[in-house]
Amino acid sequence: MIQSRVECDVVKSHRIDRTLRVLVVDDESGMRRTIARVLKASGYDVETASNGEHGISLAKTFQPHFVLIDVRMPGIGGVEAYRQLKQIVPESFTIFMSAFFTDEVVGEVHAIGPVELLSKPLDIEKLLDLIRSTS
Repeated sequence: MIQSRVECDVVKSHRIDRTLRVLVVDDESGMRRTIARVLKASGYDVETASNGEHGISLAKTFQPHFVLIDVRMPGIGGVEAYRQLKQIVPESFTIFMSAFFTDEVVGEVHAIGPVELLSKPLDIEKLLDLIRSTS
């Protein structure tokens, strides 16, 4: 898949000096692929999962520094997956993605630990800035 000129410019300005591991958990395959492609081009080591269960399983061996996770997914949703992921990789930083955040969800995730919330559609430059600023 060919990256757009804007995507390439954003990636060039966000290259990293060391390899950080990022786990992307989203049931939307297009979203997963796009995020993974941009992060890999920016120098990150990326694994993807299509649901919470798979993300939890991957985290056990991958040990991500960052987790990008969709709030609403079939099976184990983002909030419950986050609870379990914090037990596996407590030092990882989590970024929740959603087209809509309710006050209830925001309260739940902040009660578990520090997170960032990004609205879909994602601003890729904002995502890269956020990861870079917290690494």
